[in-house]
Amino acid sequence: MTAPKIVTSKPEFQSFSDKAIGTLLDDIKKRNDGEARFVEEMHFFSVNLKGYTGDITAAIFWTEKLPPHIPNAQHFFGFYWRGNGIVVCGLPTFDPVIDAVLVKESNTIIYSRAQHDFFYDPSGTVAVDGGREYRRIVGNFDAYECVKVNLLTKQFKRNRGKWRDVG
Repeated sequence: MTAPKIVTSKPEFQSFSDKAIGTLLDDIKKRNDGEARFVEEMHFFSVNLKGYTGDITAAIFWTEKLPPHIPNAQHFFGFYWRGNGIVVCGLPTFDPVIDAVLVKESNTIIYSRAQHDFFYDPSGTVAVDGGREYRRIVGNFDAYECVKVNLLTKQFKRNRGKWRDVG
């Protein structure tokens, strides 16, 4: 059996183009003499001490060496839009391992990036929703299997299984 392919929704909220992500990654690599990777664009709820402030989509990156130009730098950090500019933030508790679904018919792994981004796999047999807030799966129980995916290493594992590469 060939390695499954990962498929996910596109962010509904303001996100970065592929070109912008490439430019950010190149800049991170130049400034930080070490390995750096783009992880994913994920949707978050922005909250401050006064309460809910809106929805953001952050482009999340990982770097082996902590970037010296970012205050309170973390290995995981994200960029998001605020007003007319880009804000960078450290993500000290970000976990790159997420819940996902392996769809047997299409040999794809699907996961949800955001709450309410309900979408179907390419074969149209299974759908997911909820992002990191909740997990909703629609489809025949025999048509899918719940798995974990590491967005940083691009590997997945079945329940109590070993990590395997994604195609």
